[in-house]
Formats: sequence, structure tokens, C-alpha cells
Amino acid sequence: MRRSPPLPTAPAEATPEWLTWALREQFPDAPPVAVVDWELIGQGYGLTGVVARLSVEYAQAIARVPRTFILKLPMASPESMSLYRAIQIRDEAAARQFYERCAREVRFYREIALESPVIAPKAYFAASDDEERSVVLLLEDLVAGRPGDVLAGCAVAEARDVLQLLSRFHARWWGRTETSATRFPWLPGWGGGYAARQKRYDDQVPRFLERWGALIPPEIVAIAQRLRSRYAALLEALDALPSTIFTLICTSII
Repeated sequence: MRRSPPLPTAPAEATPEWLTWALREQFPDAPPVAVVDWELIGQGYGLTGVVARLSVEYAQAIARVPRTFILKLPMASPESMSLYRAIQIRDEAAARQFYERCAREVRFYREIALESPVIAPKAYFAASDDEERSVVLLLEDLVAGRPGDVLAGCAVAEARDVLQLLSRFHARWWGRTETSATRFPWLPGWGGGYAARQKRYDDQVPRFLERWGALIPPEIVAIAQRLRSRYAALLEALDALPSTIFTLICTSII
């Protein structure tokens, strides 16, 4: 059994020694990593953690081992911290929930992504440490793509492309609700905290509509307003219905 070194909590901690160890999971015969360079690539996109591109050189040339990787550290604190992330750090309960949500991504790559037809990056290494509350994902570098921007949004055509891919993922698990409880018990349901979630929603709607209401169709604004007193009932009703893996994954990141 391999001895596990501490997980990196910043890009600079992804040393040649650590990368050599991490890559041996997927590439047992890979030569040692000799040099690692990194650059931040997730800044300004509304992400809550740190994302970097790693460029590596090996002690020996080998064609089948990648030379660039994406290192995702969801629990790391970026230099420019969002208000959302600041709340997670100050509030212990929020910090714990945030870690649990990030740690679920590790299990997604290890247990679900391998069966999904959706185009997703390969995970060369994925791990979490409950004691230290650290999460590390070493992912395939999709150099032909570009990152999405949470703050700027996307074009209608781009949203359509995403939904088409998600529909394939949804179809993959449609009608297989038994897997949510038996194979993936770590996925949360809709349940729990209905009243608290309604209060949070009710508090946020006025501020949201004050800023963005003029850009939203009136019929959608009306629905948002009606949900202020009915959100808990809606969640409870959804929780009583069967949920596919796709639905539970969406729930796990909300």
C-alpha cells in the first residue's frame, strides 16, 4: 500500500515529488517528475477555490504521460475572495457544508464520471482529507476548450450545447433511481432544512430583483415572488418524488 503524502493546499505545494506519487495511480511506470511550473487560470471567473495549469518535465521522455494538467483546489483561498467564500470561512457550519460539497466532486470522478457519456476531463488523481478539510483534483488539460465564466454567463448557443450534453447524462441514469441509495449513498437528496432554506430564499429575492429584476421577464419575476412563501413546500414535494443520479448531483452542488 502506498504511503499517502499530505495533499497540496496551494499550487506551489504540487511539488515534483508529490506529482510523481500522485501520477503513479494512473501511470505506474511513469518516470519521476523533474520540474513543475504552474500558472493560475481560474481568476476572474467567479470560482470559489484555486485552479492552476501545471506544466511538467519528466526525468525521462515518455509519450503516453501528459505534460500539462489542471490542478483544482476547491478549498484553497484565492487572493481575491468572494463574499460567498468569506462566509464559508467565518461560519463553522457553512465551512463544513462547503467542504462536504467539494469532497463529493472527488467521489463523482471516482464513481460516476467513468460511466458517463458526457465529455468530461479525465481525473488522474482525486482525493480529499476529512481531517484537514482539503480537496485535490488533478485533471486532464482540455487545451482546445475555454473555461466558463460564472460572472459573465454565456451565449444562448453555448447554453444549448451544455444542455444537450447534460441531457445525455440525464438519460444515462433515467429510471435507475435505485442506484442513488445503493451505489451512491453519499449523494444528498432534496430533503432537510425546508424552513431555513425558504427563509434564505425569501431574504434574497428582494435584493436579487432590485438589481436584476428589470432584465427578467415579468412572468418569471411573478414565479420568483410566489415561491417566497411556497419554496419549502416545493422542496418537500420534490423530495417525495423519485430522483435520478443527475438530479441528486445538481442538488449536491446547490
